[in-house]
Parts: sequence; structure tokens; C-alpha cells
Amino acid sequence: MLAPRPPALMILPITLSTAVTGTYAMLATLLWGRLLYGVPLDFTHPLLFLVAVPGCILGLGMFGLLLASTFVLLRNANALTNTLEYPIWLVSGMLVPITVLPGWTGPIAAVLPTTWGARAVREAATGGPVWLSLGICLGISLGCLIAGALMMTYVERRARAAATLALA
Repeated sequence: MLAPRPPALMILPITLSTAVTGTYAMLATLLWGRLLYGVPLDFTHPLLFLVAVPGCILGLGMFGLLLASTFVLLRNANALTNTLEYPIWLVSGMLVPITVLPGWTGPIAAVLPTTWGARAVREAATGGPVWLSLGICLGISLGCLIAGALMMTYVERRARAAATLALA
């Protein structure tokens, strides 16, 4: 927060790198599934899969930036992120299909970039309109980036004015 740059530019690399770490889990799952269990890796659109995965990662990072604005105000923001992580994965369709979730989760899922990123990855693997899902994911991600940058600036100024900015 002491850097002369906007706070979002300082936090963005952290959120993106955290999202990229999840790529290791996906690659390890694919590799172990293939090597240990003989699961075939038959992607309908292998090149689109290589495009959809970074798009999904970008969506995760931008959504993380939006959530990171709460870190400035909340002392135990880590507890908040741990609490939200699994429900976001669930509602996004990363763990189970959205169709098996209660109907009220549909509108929540529709506004999350992770939903559309996961859908793009799934459609690249199994077949479907990858570009539409990826485009929606990137559009929502752009909205998260703008909202996150504005919110981060607002929250930082508010914390400074109230003298509640804890840097340690």
C-alpha cells in the first residue's frame, strides 16, 4: 500500500499467480489419471483447450482481485477467502455440474467468470461452443478488473482516512 502505484497493480500479479498455481493441480490430475488409471486424454479441441485454460486462469485472477479489496479492511481476510473458496468452486460448476445444484444458484453462477471459464475448458475437452463461453468469461473478467481496481482504490483511501490501514 506504500507503493506509488495504484493498489490494484500491486495486487493483480499476486491474484494471477495464485490462480496459476491451480493449473498445477489440473495438470497433475490429468497426468496421474492417464499414467496410473489409464484414463484417455481425448480432447475434442486440443488447441482450444490450451486457449481455454489460460482464459479460465485469467477469470480466476480477476475475480480474486475483486475479492482482494476486502483484504485491506478485514483483519482476518484469509478466513473469508478460505470460507468462500469451496462454495465458489461448487457454484461455478468446477466440482459438480451446475444442473445438479438448486435452482437459486443459477443466477449466482451466471455472474461468476469462473463458471464460464470452467465451461470453456469443459467444452474444449468434450465439444461445444468454446469461444462463446470464453468470451463471456473474459468479459466478466474485465468487469471484475475494473470493479476490483475501483474498489481497491476506494477501500485503500477509506482505510487511510480512518487510520485503520494495517500494514503488518
